[in-house]
Amino acid sequence: MAIGLQNIFHTFAFTLITKQILMNKILLLLSVLTILTSNQIFAQCNPTPFAGSELTYPSVIMGISVAAETQYYEQTIVLRVPNDTVYLGAVIAIDSAGINSITGLPASLTWDSDSDNDFWPGNSFGCLVFKGVPVVGDAGVHKVEINISINALGASMPYILEYDLEVLDAVFAGVEEANNLSFNVLQNQPNPFDNYTQINYVMPNAADVSFIVYDILGNKVAMKNYSSIKGENTIKFYKDNLAKGVYVYELNYDESVVRKRMIIQ
Repeated sequence: MAIGLQNIFHTFAFTLITKQILMNKILLLLSVLTILTSNQIFAQCNPTPFAGSELTYPSVIMGISVAAETQYYEQTIVLRVPNDTVYLGAVIAIDSAGINSITGLPASLTWDSDSDNDFWPGNSFGCLVFKGVPVVGDAGVHKVEINISINALGASMPYILEYDLEVLDAVFAGVEEANNLSFNVLQNQPNPFDNYTQINYVMPNAADVSFIVYDILGNKVAMKNYSSIKGENTIKFYKDNLAKGVYVYELNYDESVVRKRMIIQ
């Protein structure tokens, strides 16, 4: 009888332990799903710090990528909030800076940032993203103004960043006829990216192209040849084991070489 009771007790204890382990796994899975869902909801973009003195990346001079009617568009802009600024000849510390409004975007595009209130403290980085599908009729160059307020010493100072957003006509299927089928390479999208990105390019003829990726020190970290058709082509590039940072991608066709920068975040 004692042995029977002992077996029953062991079986009961084993069942409780098994149920507890299963419950822990379920709770862990729910926690992971909650985190992933939260990231998908709130992480609209990731502010990758950049070197230099520019206030944004890409800078106003570099410009943002071209969009096309009926094609999904996404452009991330990383913002630098300096530690201080010069006002009336004096150096003053910046408390915060942020976006009051953005004007000039086609109605088919929206914008969002990684901040709940679209403001960031001094000496930090933030980001915003334009995204959406331009509709037929959006073709043309849109003057997009990012209206910023810089808060310091209890006062607010205005600052405006202006980008030209070019939207191509859907009839041109991206860029083929707009460029008379010349060899043309567009900026990768999305950029920055954390898993993969796409590079669209146009070929005047069917031919092979070589695609090469270099790190910031000029080391070749990826290379592949692609058979391209006449017209628009797409390369889907996965980061694989590449570390976060700035890279240069290069496409070679005939005697033409085009290089552009991309960021892994």
